[in-house]
Amino acid sequence: MPCHGGTHLQCRDVVEVAKGVASGDNIVPTGAEARRGDSLLAPGTRIDEAVIAVAASVGKARIQVYVRPKIAILSTGDELVGISETPAQPNRNSNSYSLAAQVRKAGESRQFCQLRPMTKLVSEH
Repeated sequence: MPCHGGTHLQCRDVVEVAKGVASGDNIVPTGAEARRGDSLLAPGTRIDEAVIAVAASVGKARIQVYVRPKIAILSTGDELVGISETPAQPNRNSNSYSLAAQVRKAGESRQFCQLRPMTKLVSEH
């Protein structure tokens, strides 16, 4: 529908216009939603359709984004055993699980990596 006199009609499955429309209806004035220098998105915001709409509304065809890092947790030491194993000495690998919980709490993904015992690595070289 052509726009005349600075008026926009919002049409969503509308068959007839039930009320009159005045000049300026349904037009948001510049600066009504945010001011120059305002932060529109918080750091770490996931990009979704709403973020894309915000960027488009302020004329940003490109925005700077970052890929979340992938974190690997490596435990070394011949004396460490898994949490469900019965150790000869009480040295279960508890720090890896604590670190994994902290990484997850920070919103990052994590992966455990199983290493061969240090004595095997040293003897192979």
